[in-house]
Amino acid sequence: MQEAAVHDFGGDPGLINPDVEGLDGSFDRIIQEIPQTLIRAADDWALDPAVSADPYPLLKDVRDRCGYVVRGENGVFGGVPLSNNWGIDLAGTPHFIVLGVEEQDAIVKDTGRFRNEDAYGALGTAQGVAHGEMVGTIPTVNDGQPHDFLRDFYDTFLNVNTMAVRSRRLIGPICEWLIERMVARLKRGDAACLVRDLALPLTYKAMSTMLGVPQDELPTFVALGEKLFSAGVNVEEGAKAGDALFDFFYSEVQKRKREPGKDALTYFVTARKDDERMLNDAQAAITARFILPAGIETTWRGLALMLLQILAHREQYDDVCQDPMLARRAVEEGLRYAPSGFVTPRLASEDMVVGGCEIPEGGHLTILQGITNRDPRRWENPDVFDIHRKFKSNRTFNTGVHSCAGQHLARLEMMTCLQLFAEHLPNLHLAIEPERVEIRGFQVRTPLRIPVCLK
Repeated sequence: MQEAAVHDFGGDPGLINPDVEGLDGSFDRIIQEIPQTLIRAADDWALDPAVSADPYPLLKDVRDRCGYVVRGENGVFGGVPLSNNWGIDLAGTPHFIVLGVEEQDAIVKDTGRFRNEDAYGALGTAQGVAHGEMVGTIPTVNDGQPHDFLRDFYDTFLNVNTMAVRSRRLIGPICEWLIERMVARLKRGDAACLVRDLALPLTYKAMSTMLGVPQDELPTFVALGEKLFSAGVNVEEGAKAGDALFDFFYSEVQKRKREPGKDALTYFVTARKDDERMLNDAQAAITARFILPAGIETTWRGLALMLLQILAHREQYDDVCQDPMLARRAVEEGLRYAPSGFVTPRLASEDMVVGGCEIPEGGHLTILQGITNRDPRRWENPDVFDIHRKFKSNRTFNTGVHSCAGQHLARLEMMTCLQLFAEHLPNLHLAIEPERVEIRGFQVRTPLRIPVCLK
């Protein structure tokens, strides 16, 4: 599909080739001033504390007692209360959680009987709305031709080949600068944290450079993006954040029409199909509004969680330092073992049975890929982090036509970063015991602080 997409659309995604600028004292100051409120789990306040702290043992117990598809009552599944991240009526809609990889695959691959449209509830609606009006859409919340059309467009600039080129030009230099900065801090005796000093600034800098937005707006964009993607929990705050982001990107679209650049926003404005613009001004702004936070929110957390696990299993980090080719395996195992994105929704289009559980038409299913990635039917010793295990694809980015369009960028960021760590920081260690690292959240799992040191 990716190759067809490149040829179907007019405009050259290869022109998305911005220079990396601002890797200097100004970026250092921005990083130091990141407020702790940006480093949090947006849904923590709405969760049962035990679920937020560690959902794995609770939900694996539900799976073992109740099966791989479990019906809930008033937001409680097998005795475990889960937050309603989608803003969908709990009383009027039958709700289910999916805990097995076979069941997940059956659901996400059957687009005729399980749909994306409306499954994201208030959160999904918010992605296309600005100032109370529906002005655009994103492929995540669509099905059929609308989804395929937009997904083909996304794949023109997010496919694995174009992202590999940007990894060398974009991700590598940013990551190297951040590593040098972190080493300098540690040698001065200052504290260093994989969240604040690496993962969050790396993903923001990479995405903002690709889109062509200013680096000094890091706190603003990250905060607004978090609120937009929490619209299912707080609709009013999500709408205000979405409006603010839309207004910014709409004004940037007007600038690109007057003065084209080498960034993705210019591509959104110039891409054509059948001699007509692929996206109008509002749709270009909606696409940018989705791409920026989507490329930051789960990616920085996933990168931090992967580095936490590899450093927590010191002998495996030493193996990567000895053989950098193991970085790919380490990334995939990190994605399997501790994904940041934990949940994905679907709606049933008809009555059916999945995993031995009766699902009525209109039933809402939340797939817990954090748990399906530890399905003992697929992985031996699934609760063990092991980069040397026999490779089997994980489900963190889902599978089928609705798999994550940004997965190539996320994987390349994580792999590039780990390879550079192995090259430059073989003596890097966690500064506290792994079990003391606090991780919170359910929709997106968030490490709050990962201090490191040199030994």
